[in-house]
Amino acid sequence: MVALPALSRDFVARRTPINLQHVPLGSIAAAHALECACAGELRRLYLTAKSMEIVCAVLQSCAEASEAGEPVLPRSDMDKLRSAKRIIEENLGEPLSVSELASAVGMTIKKLRQVFHVLFRGSVGQSYKQVRLSRAMALVSSSESR
Repeated sequence: MVALPALSRDFVARRTPINLQHVPLGSIAAAHALECACAGELRRLYLTAKSMEIVCAVLQSCAEASEAGEPVLPRSDMDKLRSAKRIIEENLGEPLSVSELASAVGMTIKKLRQVFHVLFRGSVGQSYKQVRLSRAMALVSSSESR
């Protein structure tokens, strides 16, 4: 089984590389890459093409955000969001409510929702869903490689 390149793998697994804050949450190219039914050399070419498509989507999204003058999050908010993302990953079995998550990272509910939307282009609930899907894909991939 041919693996995705590191940048794409990070994007697919986390839906947003940490240093890129304007990344679309639900990339169609990433979903297609995960569902690739091709094998061998054709699979490698397909995944390479999808990786390039993902990189282009990320760059376009960054450029659009820059042109729109969207606010850049302060480092303290970025650190809190990293903590929130880690807490989400650690509590998939029993997800925290938005208010519990906000309290755990030291933010108001409104601020947590706002910064999740800015950074991850989606809600807290969508982030839980993406982490669950990524975890499931990793389990499927590891079981296929055995």
